[in-house]
Amino acid sequence: MERPFGNPGHTLLFHNEGNGKFSDVSAKTGIGKSTGCYGFTVLASDFDSDGYPDLYIACDSRPSLLYHNQKNGTFEEDGIPSGVALNDAGQEHLLVVNGHVYPEVDHSALNYKYREPRLLYWNVGGGKFKDLSDNAGSGVTEAWTSRGSAVGDLDNDGSLEVVINNLDGGPSLLKNFGTKKNWLLIRCVGVKANHDAIGARVYLYVGNRRVSGEIQTGSGFLSQNDPRVHVGLGDDTSYQRIEVQWPGGKRESFPSGKANQIVVLTEGSGTSATAKP
Repeated sequence: MERPFGNPGHTLLFHNEGNGKFSDVSAKTGIGKSTGCYGFTVLASDFDSDGYPDLYIACDSRPSLLYHNQKNGTFEEDGIPSGVALNDAGQEHLLVVNGHVYPEVDHSALNYKYREPRLLYWNVGGGKFKDLSDNAGSGVTEAWTSRGSAVGDLDNDGSLEVVINNLDGGPSLLKNFGTKKNWLLIRCVGVKANHDAIGARVYLYVGNRRVSGEIQTGSGFLSQNDPRVHVGLGDDTSYQRIEVQWPGGKRESFPSGKANQIVVLTEGSGTSATAKP
C-alpha cells in the first residue's frame, strides 16, 4: 500500500506457493520498481487477450500504472504509452470513478475539484486505449464524488450495467445504450472446488481468437463485480469451445454453442483438457 501525500511506497506482488505460504516476488517480476505513485486499487485482467493477466493500478494524484504481462514471469509498466496513465484516479475496457477527499478543495488554489467527471477508456487492441470520456453520455461526463463501482449484467440482456457508490448522494446506475453485438455470459459452478468457482480461469475459443477471464471476488475499490464472465463476440454467432481451469489445477473442455445466451458450466461435466500455449 502506497502512502498518499507523503513519501510514495512500493507496490508488492506475492506468489502463492500452494502450501499456505506466499513468497515476495516484487523485485524479480519488476512490480517492485519505485514509481513515485500512490496506489489505491489494483485490477487483474487480460487486457490484450493473450491469455496472461495484466495489472492495472489506479493511483491518487499521480499517473496510474498498467503492468503488461511479459509471459516470462515479469511485468513491464506501460501506462503512459497505452493511454491509461491518468491523474487523480484511477479485449477489457476501463471505467474510472473519481472524487476528492475534502470538499474544501473547491476553495483552494489547487487545480482539484471535490466532484469530478468519470473517465472511460476504450480498449482498441494492441495494448492501447482510447479516451472516450467526453462522448460517453451524462453518466460519465457529469461530476460526482465517487468511491467504488461494480459492473454486471443486471437484466441478463448481454449489456453490462455499472452501479457506482457516491458520497453525499445516492448511488448511480449506468445503463449501456450503445450498439450491442453478440455476447456470451458464463457462470461456473464448482463441485470439488469452491461452489462459486472463485479463482477459476475461463478460456473461450471463438473464430481465430482465444478470450480469457477469471472469476474474482473483490474487483475494484470496496466493490464486487458480477462473478459471471461476460464475453463480447462481435459478429460471431457461435463459439468453438470453452475451457475452464478450476481452482486446484484441473482443466476441462466444454463443447461449442450459440451466442447470446447464459451458459452454466459445472465442474466434472466437461471432458479433460490439456493447457495449450
